[in-house]
Amino acid sequence: MMTAKMYMDKQSKVIPCSIHTGCSIGLHKHETSDDINYVLSFEELSEEEKSG
Repeated sequence: MMTAKMYMDKQSKVIPCSIHTGCSIGLHKHETSDDINYVLSFEELSEEEKSG
């Protein structure tokens, strides 16, 4: 699951979002733009948590 809200004007878009544990945005292409991603915080899973 991902939670996002887009703010946009004529020149750019800003999309603050949270990508929840075990999720991703998936592989995708941008034909006419680029992404810049900042990771503000994360929690690393232990080996036990990774194996379920």
